[in-house]
Amino acid sequence: MLNQYIKLRLKTIYRLCKAIGFFACAVILTLFVTLVLALSRNPPYMTALLYAAVIITLHFSRPDATFLQTYFPTSFKRLYIVDYLTIAVPFIGILLTSKDFPYIGIILLLAFAIPLIPKKQLPFQLPTMPFLSDGSYVYQRAGRLLLPFYAISLLVAAIGAYIGNNNLVIVANITIAATFGIMLCLKINRQYIFNYVRASHAIKLKCKHAFANTSIIMMPILVCLLLVSPSWLQMGICLSFYINCSMLFLQLEMLRFICPEQDLSALIAYIVLTCLFVLSAMVPIFTFASLSVTVIMAFRAHSSINKMLC
Repeated sequence: MLNQYIKLRLKTIYRLCKAIGFFACAVILTLFVTLVLALSRNPPYMTALLYAAVIITLHFSRPDATFLQTYFPTSFKRLYIVDYLTIAVPFIGILLTSKDFPYIGIILLLAFAIPLIPKKQLPFQLPTMPFLSDGSYVYQRAGRLLLPFYAISLLVAAIGAYIGNNNLVIVANITIAATFGIMLCLKINRQYIFNYVRASHAIKLKCKHAFANTSIIMMPILVCLLLVSPSWLQMGICLSFYINCSMLFLQLEMLRFICPEQDLSALIAYIVLTCLFVLSAMVPIFTFASLSVTVIMAFRAHSSINKMLC
């Protein structure tokens, strides 16, 4: 049973890598290595908290849960453990470099304990993030699904602000923006387009949602970033993160209209736009490049919406 499951996972990874191509694989690997290097410079409990956020979010939003429980009814929890131990490998590797064995034990304990948490249907709808714009259903859905991950990431940012670790808060900021971005570029329902009277109305509404909801989602993280070293320069960095994160969210919303079929080009575009966000936030002069990309994508989305409405 375990051999079959491992072979299935390896085949899935192989087919995915073959489908998205060498360039996308290289970009994803580069982002992964960058994240590992960033974590290696932070306190070990941050690594453990990030691992907890990842597997808790995954555990309560697994799309393959029904499949595993159907075909492996007596052993699906062991398969969960295999997945979570696999995810734990890079985190354990980071902690091994600094010989933080107690935190390695915590990660292993989480990998075995999280699968034992029952996943029952709740008689009420899970809450989403408060104060999000009315009608921004994509953001509200993302807030509902990512709320545990967001809460732990916010805790990491708060600890970073308390200990004066600027890099830690920036990593939390980028991680939240990139994770929410994934939820914003999911496949769009074509019938949803017909709710708009005209394409310009859709674009204006997406702009409003992007800038308003970014202030709600990212403001607590940006406050932590400002508290690390209160100054006009730090405030400028916070403003740069806000503007570029808003444009990232808007770009990814436009991407849903430009690539409605969610093919591999959409995945590559997401990776490129996320990298542009990181570059623009860290080097504000590139904000003009991000703004240019936003304008171009808005015109492309306007054209795509018009074709759908015709």
